[in-house]
Parts: sequence; structure tokens; C-alpha cells
Amino acid sequence: MSKPLLLALVLAAATSAAHADLQQGDLVLVYPGSGSSSVQGYGPGGVVSQTITGNESSWIAATRLPDGRLAVHNNSGTRQIHVFEPNGTLFTSFPVSTSFYASDIDAYADGSIALCSRFDGILVYDPLSGALLSTLLPSGMIAPMGCQVQSDQTLWVADLMNYPGNPDGMVWHLDVAGNVLHSFATPWDASDVAVAGDGTVWVIGREGEVLHCQPDGTVLNQWTAVIGSTLTSTWSLAVDDSGVVWISGHYDTFVRGYDAAGNVVQVFDTTIAGNSTYSFIVDAGQGYARYCFGDGTSGPCPCGNDATAETGCTNSTGLGAELRGFGAASLTTDSLNFQGSGLAPNQPALLFSADNRVAQGSPGFLFGDGFRCAGGSVKRLGVTPANAAGAASWGPGLAPAGGWSAGDTRRFQAWYRDPQGSPCGSFFNLSNGVEVVFVP
Repeated sequence: MSKPLLLALVLAAATSAAHADLQQGDLVLVYPGSGSSSVQGYGPGGVVSQTITGNESSWIAATRLPDGRLAVHNNSGTRQIHVFEPNGTLFTSFPVSTSFYASDIDAYADGSIALCSRFDGILVYDPLSGALLSTLLPSGMIAPMGCQVQSDQTLWVADLMNYPGNPDGMVWHLDVAGNVLHSFATPWDASDVAVAGDGTVWVIGREGEVLHCQPDGTVLNQWTAVIGSTLTSTWSLAVDDSGVVWISGHYDTFVRGYDAAGNVVQVFDTTIAGNSTYSFIVDAGQGYARYCFGDGTSGPCPCGNDATAETGCTNSTGLGAELRGFGAASLTTDSLNFQGSGLAPNQPALLFSADNRVAQGSPGFLFGDGFRCAGGSVKRLGVTPANAAGAASWGPGLAPAGGWSAGDTRRFQAWYRDPQGSPCGSFFNLSNGVEVVFVP
């Protein structure tokens, strides 16, 4: 897996990270600053669930990729996207090309990143190579500010449209190819858009104007968020599973949650002064929980063959095998797929699923040269030979073999042969585990 470009910037990008996994329903906000920036996740009551900080001045937006990594857009200097591991360590960085500046990002089910950029449209990037995959810019779209990818892979876009000289905004609904499904006008600059669980659409303007409407633009309600001595402008909103509308903005440490009528129902103080920009809610279809690592956190590997990363136990290559999930954990799309790396080259690898996590110390937890992380009602999902680089993939289209239903939680793991130089002499090993919660 290549890690491209800008080595000095990669090394400088992340200065510290406090980690406790983001959970479903967490509100994530981005805070640019004059000399440093941060991304902060908040659980119920404003309890901090994760913080990532960097020494750049303009982190402007973030999104969670389907494999659990966090992508952050830096809008200053050499504009780029940083991708962080779930534990907050930097995975890779790559430059993006924008003529003015980008303001929001979101991710498709295949992991590609949609960068919402004024005057440039929606720039879609590969999250590993940084390659520009496509540009979505339908006729009439001028200054896209906020964007949100839906489970059906359509994209909602808030178009500021105040450059040049247009005081009104637009909301666009695009398919994956950038074709307009429909659009509607707003009576003020549109800064961000979010789609609630009931399918209705929320739009916010820069001065607290909030519009609640049907997907075709039919207005359900309209109100104005709190604008006070500190909150001078609003840039972002996000809607959680309970229907609370979270709004954040410039020069205000407080984040406020509103009901559908515009009443403040929840408030918490982030204690972070300055700008807060684009936000999102961690939903049930985003991120897969990786667990059961051979780095010592799950106990010692069978013969002292501990790994140095969040992978399985070390194999004959000197590395551990890593398993990651991609795509949507959805029965409708059946796009869930898995990528394995660090496997024994040119050897068969089996992906399997099971109902339960196998607890450390349980009989059978130590298995071959590694850990058996998943057990109970095991389903074989396919054998794939690893290539010469030790990589293999499985899926999409795994649901018929797996037999899972909406609401099920399944654990996945890769077993693979390691016939030459097996550290413990068992001639097979396993990857880390991946836990997935399925949605309709």
C-alpha cells in the first residue's frame, strides 16, 4: 500500500491524539486555529470521545471513512487531505487541487472522498492514492459549501451562490455520476445540508436561518438559530437519530441541539474558543470496529511473535496480517467487502464470519501462530490466494453466504497458510478481527 507525497507535511500534520473510539451517534466537529487545528468527537452530554490535533492552521472539515479511518481536509498552505487511523495516528496525506477553497467532505461506501469546493464543484478522490477520480459540477452550481452522502450513494449539496453577487442559495441532490435528481432554492445563502432519518432535509444559512423541508423543497418549517455576542455566524448542522438538530458556528464555544420547532433542547460547552466548522454525526453505517490485535493489547502472541501494529500476530514475513472492511454494511446494497494485507504471499486465505468475539484466555483463543478472534456459528465466506505482496480481497456480494440480517452483529477474520518460516511452527496464522453491525 503506497503512502504518497509530502513527507515533511505528513510528519508534521499530527502532533497529538487522544483516543477512545468514536461511537454511533457521536457529534464530530472541526476547529481550525491560527497555529493549530483539531477534530473533536463528542458523546452524550458533550463528553469527549476522541481528539486529534495538528500544527496546521486551517483544518476545515472531516468525515469518517467506511473502514473507520478519519479523513480531514486542510485548507491552508499546500491544501491536502490527511487520513488518520482510528487510533488517531496519521495513515497518509495527499494534495488536493482547488482554485479557491473547499469547505466540507464526506465519504462514499467505497471509501472515495467527496470534497465540496467553491467554484470547483465536488472533487472525488481515492483515499489511498489521492488520485482525482471525478469532478461533479452540474450546470448552475456555483459555490458548493456543505455536502452529505446518503446510504443510497446520492449526494446532497448546499450551494452558497453568493459569488458572484447572488444573495440566494440552492440545494442540489445528485446521483453518483453528478446528474441532478432535483434541486430547490433557499431564500438566503445555504451553508450546509443534512438529511434526517425520516428523509426530510435540513438546510442552514450563514446567519442562523434554518429551513426544514421535504426532499422536493416543500417547506415544513423555518426558524432562526441563536445568534448572540459570541456566535456570529453559523456554518454547519447535523441531525442525530433522535431528530435533534445540532448547530455550530464561528467564535462560540457552545454547541446547541434544537428540536424540529427550533427550541433549544441540549447545550454543551466544548471549551474550545474560536471557529468550529463542518460537523457530522457518526451513523450506524459508518466505520467497522477492529479488535483482537497481536500488538500485546490482546495478550501475548503464542510464541512471543507479537506484532508492532494493530494487526494479527507476526508471520513469516515479519509482519502481522491486517483485515479491514469497506463498503456499506447494508443488506440493500450488499457492498460490504474486505481487504487483507500482510498475509503470507501466494498462500490461500479464508475469510470467515462468526457470531461472537472469542475472549482472551478462552479455550482456543491461541490458535496456530495467532489468535482466534471470532467464534460461534462460523460461516466460510471464501478462499482467496494472496498475491505476491501478501494482499487479498473478498466481496462484495457476501450476504448470501453470510446469512446476516438487519440488526445483526457479526465478527470477521481471515485465516491463512504460512508454510515457510512460520514463527511458532503451526504453519498457519490469522488476522485481527473486524466487527460489523448490519443495517437494512
